[in-house]
Amino acid sequence: MATVTDANEFTLTAGIDVNDAFWQNTIQVEDATDGHREIRYIDEWLTGREVLVDEPFSFTPAPGDRA
Repeated sequence: MATVTDANEFTLTAGIDVNDAFWQNTIQVEDATDGHREIRYIDEWLTGREVLVDEPFSFTPAPGDRA
């Protein structure tokens, strides 16, 4: 994670930088704190690798977490 807005909007440090590249696909995020993972549907994949998911994660993704 590069930056995090909240539990369902964040920006990735790497990946395809094209609008809607992964729209309607799933993304798995791993919490670096305790290693648990959650999967969500991607509602928006914006230019700049900004990701919005369909429902918030039970944790707020943070730099260091993996997607």
